[in-house]
Amino acid sequence: MPQILVRNVDKSTVDALKLRASRHRTSLQAEVKGILEQASSPVLADAVAAAKRIQEKLRRRGVAFTDSGRTQAADRRR
Repeated sequence: MPQILVRNVDKSTVDALKLRASRHRTSLQAEVKGILEQASSPVLADAVAAAKRIQEKLRRRGVAFTDSGRTQAADRRR
């Protein structure tokens, strides 16, 4: 598995990471690995942008989308 070496990290940053790791009952290495994994995972904004691109592509092909919120509101009024 690949490794990453980060040089010249401020002592206050390392201390804060150690404290955070302690609170989560993990090692410093496990805590930093978790932070990096979380930071590199797709964020909601990326997913929303991808969904909009897909919707637009399908819309150009003639596929219609309805607003489920409006449909639910109409159902409640019945």
